[in-house]
Amino acid sequence: MKKILITCFEPFGGEDTNSSMTVTANIRPPENWEMKRLVLPVVFSEAFMKGMEEAGRFRPDMILLTGQAGSRSYVSVEAMARNIRNASIPDNSGYMPVNEKIAVNGQEAWATDVDAEAVVDEIRKKGVSARLSTDAGSFVCNDVYYNVLRYLRSTGAAIIFIHLPYVYDEELHPSGTEEDRLTAALMSVINYLTSEVTV
Repeated sequence: MKKILITCFEPFGGEDTNSSMTVTANIRPPENWEMKRLVLPVVFSEAFMKGMEEAGRFRPDMILLTGQAGSRSYVSVEAMARNIRNASIPDNSGYMPVNEKIAVNGQEAWATDVDAEAVVDEIRKKGVSARLSTDAGSFVCNDVYYNVLRYLRSTGAAIIFIHLPYVYDEELHPSGTEEDRLTAALMSVINYLTSEVTV
């Protein structure tokens, strides 16, 4: 049976929720696929190491990384990750790097092998606003994406990172996107990628 690993993040920055954690909780695996969902800490290095440990045990054929980009009003399909840590707020351990390298001697960026533009198209078919992005930020999301691509792309696993906007909340996030629409968007990504993966 083929395997998909889905990661999301715990809340951070003083918030009580994280859209990636909320939405991925609704995901169910496609037929003939085994799925594991992993909630990562919003802590530099620790998040990546936890993801790597699980990937080593689970050996996924596809890795769907998700995070929250509350400043964006659309779903972002991240085409690449950059070799930088530059936080505007502390991570959940209190660490706040400024203009540091993720890997001192590492390459400047890693790009996904997944057709990110095709993924954007699949999301838009669900009536959800989506854009191709070449900037995954410089916080923990980018940190995880960079390292996962750096170490796991050679395994042949399909790897992509999706940034989600806030989930709609009448009081907290009135400009957010409805949870069921974001769930449909992620399912469209999964269905597309699983149809592309051959083992």
